[in-house]
Amino acid sequence: MKYFRYFLSIVSLIGLIQLAAARETPKIYHIPSESLNQNNPAEITCVVAPGDCRLKAVKIFVRNDPAALYKEFAMLYRDGIWYLPLIPEMMRGNNLYYFITAEFDDFTGIAFPSEKPAEKPLKVRLIRSQKK
Repeated sequence: MKYFRYFLSIVSLIGLIQLAAARETPKIYHIPSESLNQNNPAEITCVVAPGDCRLKAVKIFVRNDPAALYKEFAMLYRDGIWYLPLIPEMMRGNNLYYFITAEFDDFTGIAFPSEKPAEKPLKVRLIRSQKK
Protein backbone atom coordinates (compact mmCIF):
# COMPACT_ATOMS: atom_id res chain seq x y z
CA MET A 1 0.00 0.00 0.00
CA LYS A 2 2.87 2.35 0.85
CA TYR A 3 4.53 1.76 -2.54
CA PHE A 4 1.25 2.22 -4.34
CA ARG A 5 0.95 5.80 -2.99
CA TYR A 6 4.49 6.59 -4.14
CA PHE A 7 3.79 5.11 -7.54
CA LEU A 8 0.55 7.11 -7.83
CA SER A 9 2.35 10.31 -6.80
CA ILE A 10 5.09 9.75 -9.39
CA VAL A 11 2.57 9.05 -12.15
CA SER A 12 0.62 12.20 -11.19
CA LEU A 13 3.80 14.29 -11.19
CA ILE A 14 4.81 13.02 -14.63
CA GLY A 15 1.34 13.82 -15.94
CA LEU A 16 1.50 17.39 -14.59
CA ILE A 17 4.94 17.94 -16.11
CA GLN A 18 3.73 16.75 -19.50
CA LEU A 19 0.66 18.96 -19.28
CA ALA A 20 2.78 22.00 -18.40
CA ALA A 21 5.21 21.28 -21.23
CA ALA A 22 2.38 20.93 -23.74
CA ARG A 23 1.07 24.46 -23.08
CA GLU A 24 2.53 26.90 -25.57
CA THR A 25 3.25 30.38 -24.27
CA PRO A 26 2.38 33.33 -26.49
CA LYS A 27 5.17 35.39 -28.06
CA ILE A 28 5.58 38.59 -30.04
CA TYR A 29 8.21 38.49 -32.79
CA HIS A 30 9.52 41.87 -33.91
CA ILE A 31 12.72 43.19 -35.47
CA PRO A 32 13.06 46.94 -34.82
CA SER A 33 14.44 49.21 -37.53
CA GLU A 34 17.68 50.99 -36.74
CA SER A 35 16.39 54.19 -38.32
CA LEU A 36 13.45 55.62 -40.26
CA ASN A 37 13.34 58.46 -42.77
CA GLN A 38 10.97 61.19 -41.59
CA ASN A 39 9.86 62.06 -45.13
CA ASN A 40 8.93 58.53 -46.20
CA PRO A 41 5.95 56.43 -45.13
CA ALA A 42 6.95 53.32 -43.19
CA GLU A 43 5.44 50.46 -41.18
CA ILE A 44 6.16 48.90 -37.83
CA THR A 45 5.42 45.18 -38.11
CA CYS A 46 5.28 42.17 -35.83
CA VAL A 47 4.05 38.59 -35.73
CA VAL A 48 2.12 37.31 -32.73
CA ALA A 49 2.20 33.59 -31.95
CA PRO A 50 -0.72 33.26 -29.50
CA GLY A 51 0.20 29.76 -28.36
CA ASP A 52 -2.80 28.20 -26.64
CA CYS A 53 -4.47 31.58 -26.00
CA ARG A 54 -7.13 33.36 -28.08
CA LEU A 55 -5.81 36.68 -29.34
CA LYS A 56 -8.09 39.64 -28.65
CA ALA A 57 -6.07 42.69 -29.80
CA VAL A 58 -2.60 43.86 -30.76
CA LYS A 59 -1.73 47.46 -29.91
CA ILE A 60 1.25 49.73 -30.22
CA PHE A 61 2.11 52.67 -27.99
CA VAL A 62 4.13 55.42 -29.69
CA ARG A 63 5.72 58.71 -28.68
CA ASN A 64 8.38 61.05 -30.10
CA ASP A 65 9.54 62.71 -26.92
CA PRO A 66 10.68 60.67 -23.90
CA ALA A 67 8.73 63.05 -21.62
CA ALA A 68 5.49 62.87 -23.65
CA LEU A 69 2.59 60.52 -23.12
CA TYR A 70 2.21 57.48 -25.35
CA LYS A 71 -0.39 57.46 -28.12
CA GLU A 72 -2.20 54.12 -28.42
CA PHE A 73 -2.97 52.61 -31.83
CA ALA A 74 -4.65 49.35 -32.74
CA MET A 75 -2.39 47.48 -35.15
CA LEU A 76 -3.85 46.26 -38.45
CA TYR A 77 -3.66 42.65 -39.66
CA ARG A 78 -2.56 41.48 -43.12
CA ASP A 79 -1.44 37.97 -44.17
CA GLY A 80 -0.34 36.87 -40.69
CA ILE A 81 1.47 40.13 -39.92
CA TRP A 82 0.34 42.90 -37.60
CA TYR A 83 1.38 46.38 -38.73
CA LEU A 84 1.01 50.08 -38.09
CA PRO A 85 1.49 52.42 -41.06
CA LEU A 86 3.60 55.41 -40.08
CA ILE A 87 3.06 58.63 -41.95
CA PRO A 88 5.63 61.46 -41.92
CA GLU A 89 3.44 63.52 -39.55
CA MET A 90 3.83 60.80 -36.91
CA MET A 91 7.63 60.91 -37.11
CA ARG A 92 8.68 64.23 -35.62
CA GLY A 93 11.73 64.84 -33.47
CA ASN A 94 14.95 62.84 -33.31
CA ASN A 95 13.64 59.46 -32.12
CA LEU A 96 10.54 57.32 -32.13
CA TYR A 97 9.83 55.38 -28.91
CA TYR A 98 7.36 52.51 -28.90
CA PHE A 99 6.30 49.16 -27.49
CA ILE A 100 3.84 46.52 -28.67
CA THR A 101 1.24 44.65 -26.62
CA ALA A 102 -0.96 41.63 -27.30
CA GLU A 103 -4.13 41.04 -25.26
CA PHE A 104 -5.91 37.70 -24.92
CA ASP A 105 -9.47 36.60 -24.15
CA ASP A 106 -8.45 35.27 -20.74
CA PHE A 107 -7.44 38.82 -19.66
CA THR A 108 -3.71 38.14 -19.93
CA GLY A 109 -1.24 40.04 -22.05
CA ILE A 110 2.33 40.17 -23.26
CA ALA A 111 4.53 43.00 -24.48
CA PHE A 112 7.58 43.61 -26.64
CA PRO A 113 9.98 44.44 -25.14
CA SER A 114 8.87 42.20 -22.31
CA GLU A 115 10.69 43.90 -19.41
CA LYS A 116 9.11 47.24 -18.37
CA PRO A 117 7.99 48.21 -21.89
CA ALA A 118 6.63 51.66 -20.97
CA GLU A 119 9.79 52.55 -19.04
CA LYS A 120 12.26 50.96 -21.48
CA PRO A 121 10.62 51.20 -24.92
CA LEU A 122 12.24 50.50 -28.25
CA LYS A 123 14.03 53.54 -29.67
CA VAL A 124 14.35 54.19 -33.41
CA ARG A 125 16.42 57.07 -34.75
CA LEU A 126 14.55 59.39 -37.12
CA ILE A 127 16.57 60.70 -40.06
CA ARG A 128 15.77 64.00 -41.70
CA SER A 129 16.41 64.16 -45.41
CA GLN A 130 16.13 67.30 -47.49
CA LYS A 131 13.22 67.46 -49.91
CA LYS A 132 14.28 68.37 -53.42
